[in-house]
Amino acid sequence: MDANIIDVIDEDLKNQIKKEINGMTFTKNFRSPTAEEWYIFLPSYKDPVSGGAPGKTIIHYNLYDTKHIFINTTIIFDDPALHKSE
Repeated sequence: MDANIIDVIDEDLKNQIKKEINGMTFTKNFRSPTAEEWYIFLPSYKDPVSGGAPGKTIIHYNLYDTKHIFINTTIIFDDPALHKSE
């Protein structure tokens, strides 16, 4: 079965992905008792305005008693290069 698997990702793209994953760092800030935000730093990308993190994630927890917890997540990509479809 493994002989039928074909790797179609370009070698340059593979190397770029590996570089970004190996160089990825993040920080976590608490916004409130039910929310936190994460700043994701990648070696090849940056926020064009501040020069900081190219991505931010906001996680908000809705606590509706002891049995129900709903998690809402917002992901923001600040570097336009992260929006390229290829």
